[in-house]
Amino acid sequence: MERYLLPLDGIEAEHRCLVGGKAFHLGELRQAGVQVPAGFCITTAAYSLFLQETGIDLEAALSSLDRESMDLQIAPLGEEMVKHPLPHRLYRAIEEAYRGLGEKRPVAVRSSATSEDLPEASFAGQYETHLNVLGLEELTEKIKTCWASLWNALAYLHRHHISPLEVAMGVVVQEQIPAEVSGVLFTLNPSTGLEEEMLIEAHWGLGEAVVSGKVTPDRFVMDAWNEGMRSQEISEKRMMVVPAHPSGVKEVEVPEEKRTRASLTEEQLLSLMRLGREVQEIYGYPQDIEWALYGGGFYILQTRPLTSYTFTPEIGQWTSANCREVMPGFITPLSFSINGQYEWAKAFDELFQRLKLMREKRKVEWLRLFFGRAYWNVGEVKRLNSIIPGFKERDFDESIGVEPTYEGDGLVTPTTPITVIRALPVLFALQDLYKSFWQEAKEYKEAFAREEARYSEIDLATLSDVELAEKVKDTLEFHHRTNRIALLVTFLAMQAQDEFTPMVERLNARNPDAEPISMARLLTGLTDVATGRPLLELWQVSQEALKDE
Repeated sequence: MERYLLPLDGIEAEHRCLVGGKAFHLGELRQAGVQVPAGFCITTAAYSLFLQETGIDLEAALSSLDRESMDLQIAPLGEEMVKHPLPHRLYRAIEEAYRGLGEKRPVAVRSSATSEDLPEASFAGQYETHLNVLGLEELTEKIKTCWASLWNALAYLHRHHISPLEVAMGVVVQEQIPAEVSGVLFTLNPSTGLEEEMLIEAHWGLGEAVVSGKVTPDRFVMDAWNEGMRSQEISEKRMMVVPAHPSGVKEVEVPEEKRTRASLTEEQLLSLMRLGREVQEIYGYPQDIEWALYGGGFYILQTRPLTSYTFTPEIGQWTSANCREVMPGFITPLSFSINGQYEWAKAFDELFQRLKLMREKRKVEWLRLFFGRAYWNVGEVKRLNSIIPGFKERDFDESIGVEPTYEGDGLVTPTTPITVIRALPVLFALQDLYKSFWQEAKEYKEAFAREEARYSEIDLATLSDVELAEKVKDTLEFHHRTNRIALLVTFLAMQAQDEFTPMVERLNARNPDAEPISMARLLTGLTDVATGRPLLELWQVSQEALKDE
């Protein structure tokens, strides 16, 4: 049996396509104990029933549209939909659910499409929302306008390569919260990309004025990690949106004494920030949250993935390439401290100092965490490498698996007498490392085998606390020495790849009938390492595939 209505408290994981993105998230939050206004959802099955019983042929209507002037043609289609009455059984089901909320209680009516609030595309502002709706007749009309708003989003759907025939519309009906203050909370500051910052926008009255851009809200940048405020911008708030009588909303002047006053106290800001952190932890990624303050408590009206943010230029350019293979997932503080802040940093410093690329003594942040995962400072590495004649940023990015975000070759260092002379100390130092470091690595590999055998003979259970502490310290030093060799070999192999790739490609092209030279085997010889074997095997598969062309 089709389910035309579902209470928010009754929405389960299998109902996502039945209720749409907005309703599904609200149901999740209510069941997680977050304060969300009570309500119910008219499901996508009800939307399909409405189309079926009114004879509206969506596919035929779509086929008649000219995609070049779609925005001009869709309005009459939506208007036609609103003229039809609801099927009787659906009308009665809505009447009963509305009575359960309180017939004389105003409600908020919000669209909840199955294409809405996707991580890769936000549909904020594309669908209808109606506030302070009162009475069954007004409610049913607003439900139909929410359905019709799906037509208004056709052009947007087309731009995102989403077929309108694959999208259906649910509608959320909730108790109207007569907000004293409302606004938006970004659990990651979209202006800086800093995950330790949350951005709160707040204004007197209902949130429609904020989300529609009609007013300039107060803006508070919060330090989510240290629970404090970093900055605030208090706007002059002249207009606010409030519930009208008996229904709808209206714009009114903000009382003089409240216009330049902060709309939230510091205590309220901290409470809202903690609520945002709770919501983000439920989903595991940054959220764009609409909220309302009423009666001393905060209500969550909507949450969606934060899909658009920019990093402040001061952060620089960072990548997880090569990091995510050896440090996948979230990094524990201990792992980050040992592997990142100590070993990676020391290896980078040593490499660039031995190559005479870092001639001045300065502290560089080589590794940092973004969203709990390790990233390395690729911007600084490229800046240092750019002294080498022939350096091309695009070639460098492609060699490490970074998607270029620029046109052309990016940063390029031409090969001229001046650039060659300037780079001679670096080139000589690099040649020396190519000639000598393999021997250092070979000797350490032999020493490692002897050290590992010695460790395997130790019975840790027989050690005293003092001996165990010394052994831990000794083991960490062993780890540091080993990782130093591994990281320096990796860095040199990456540099060698840039130099060898053109030559290998020419050799393979010159001998098309011979077995192609494997770059991975040539540069590293690490075919007996477990993490290297899949790459070699993938390369072999690619060669077999090329034979079939």
